[in-house]
Amino acid sequence: MRQHTEFRIQNVTKDRGQDLLTQSDVFHEQLWSQAMAAVDQDPRSIMTNLFLQSLNETIKQHSKRVLVGKQSRIPFTIWTALFSLTLFGMASVGYQAGQNSPQRSPESLILVLAFAGVLFLNVDLDRPQEGLLRVSQQPMIDLLKTMQLAKP
Repeated sequence: MRQHTEFRIQNVTKDRGQDLLTQSDVFHEQLWSQAMAAVDQDPRSIMTNLFLQSLNETIKQHSKRVLVGKQSRIPFTIWTALFSLTLFGMASVGYQAGQNSPQRSPESLILVLAFAGVLFLNVDLDRPQEGLLRVSQQPMIDLLKTMQLAKP
């Protein structure tokens, strides 16, 4: 488990995608085979049952992270629609402002910056390990520290 946790912390921020998932699957299989060996030795052991429960939870959380981080992305057609609507909306506002007054209004710049900011946040939030807004790995780091302090 320590090795798996260290691996997750070291590699989650790197763009290794499929390598990370493959190695995580290998770790899960190794842990599962160890758990099954422990069950075969003593099927009534409370510690073995607790280990199985925590291993199941680990694999379940991994699946959730993969689903959210890799598979639950905003589709390209939605991005195209958002950027198109923004482009047409800004063009309409610019045209309307040009028709009403030859001078540029500071509100137009504020509106453009607000739309750009919203689109930037959407793009950044869609990719949790890239960009400015990143998901913190501090809980995994704290878990590893706890595991390292525990006696084997």
